[in-house]
Amino acid sequence: MKKIINIFLVIIILINALLPYKSYAIDTSVLTNNTNTTNTTTQQNESTSTGQSGSTEIPDESFANVEQAGIKDVNSITEGQATVNGKQQPIEETGSMFTTVTSIVCGLIAMIPKTVDFLMTVVVRPYQEISNNGGYDGELSEYEDEVSEFRWFTIQDLVLGKITLFDANFFDTNVGSNVANNPNILMKENVRTWYYSVNQIAIIANLLVLIYVGIRMAISTVAEEQARYKTMLFDWVGSLIILFALPYILTFIFAIADALLKLLPQVTGKDNFEALLTTKLYDQIIGDKADGVITIITSTITLVLLTYYQVKFFFKYFIRFIKIGFLIVISPIITITYSIDKKSAYNIWLKELLGAIFMQLVNAIMYIVFIFSAAEIATKAPLITVAFFMALSKGEKIFYALFKLKEN
Repeated sequence: MKKIINIFLVIIILINALLPYKSYAIDTSVLTNNTNTTNTTTQQNESTSTGQSGSTEIPDESFANVEQAGIKDVNSITEGQATVNGKQQPIEETGSMFTTVTSIVCGLIAMIPKTVDFLMTVVVRPYQEISNNGGYDGELSEYEDEVSEFRWFTIQDLVLGKITLFDANFFDTNVGSNVANNPNILMKENVRTWYYSVNQIAIIANLLVLIYVGIRMAISTVAEEQARYKTMLFDWVGSLIILFALPYILTFIFAIADALLKLLPQVTGKDNFEALLTTKLYDQIIGDKADGVITIITSTITLVLLTYYQVKFFFKYFIRFIKIGFLIVISPIITITYSIDKKSAYNIWLKELLGAIFMQLVNAIMYIVFIFSAAEIATKAPLITVAFFMALSKGEKIFYALFKLKEN
């Protein structure tokens, strides 16, 4: 990643050094059309200019970006206007052909992330909770009207639990129940059905383990073996308790995770931040703000990387949902191994489950700290936003390392 960033910075510096950024010029057709103007008209214009300012000189700083060939025919310059041979003309911004071509090419490239973002939005929109916190109050507020009618998919909604499609609390079927044929609800019902079926199998298997341990204790004559099977008997009692208490344990874990998520500060005034930022980037590529090669290329790279992280989190939370469901289904079987393999399988299962459940809480905390706190910085330098999303993954790794949980 460091090599990629270094290469990117070198490319940007070279583009900045070798390629023109933008230029300003007046409409030169006015000069051509007025080449036959009489000396009397010219003298009158000069006299008028002299009477207003006391001099026909035009301050250099007033037209630093105006083509030098037209200076001799320019009578006066005001903000955005130039009076040429007695006619007032607007000073227009003109870009190079390379800028135009760059905007077209990058616009075609930008259509790919926009299409991907649209497809993800179509998938999650029926299961997306809309918050009413007054909208975004920062620099991006000018784009509110463009995104207000269509709630785009964002990592913000995903990590803060506003997309019920990926809700992983399999013991709560009320979330998203207002949507007909909600696949989340159907999946939860299937997982619970299979859980209770596997639970019955686990009860029978535990009874078989008890019979086996009892027989081995009865026929063992060596004190060491009797002590070992006695320990297995105590572990079997523990596994049986865990088996019957497992639904309550899982419900408690999910309740703790949901409660902690709701305790996070509800930061207002930053709603739909990612959608607004994406709209701004797209506007800087092919819209009114596409005012330079560097801006166009940088905005395109930022838009692609931002969409990449959105896709990454989309599939990450989908896999998380499937993984938690699978771990819940096999949980009764895991309790059987509690008394057989010295708790190793049970410990691995528990770490996998806790890591998957609390992953959302970690992501939400990191999002609030890095994205919300530095939102205004990100609006002025959108590329920094990508670095913030990279920090989400880094924060996860630190969290898993500290608590020795399994990384997802």
